[in-house]
Amino acid sequence: MKPDFKDTPPYSPIACVGFVVTLQRGTEWAATGRVTQKIPADFPTAEKISLRGQ
Repeated sequence: MKPDFKDTPPYSPIACVGFVVTLQRGTEWAATGRVTQKIPADFPTAEKISLRGQ
């Protein structure tokens, strides 16, 4: 089931926890060849978005 975000106010994509975590983990992997950072509990799912710094 695709989530319906039509009533969600506009937000900056870089406020998305998924973007931030992916960037951090990807940077760590590119620099060291491994990832030690854990996926946070508020990582977005198919049913909900998760924003920080709004």
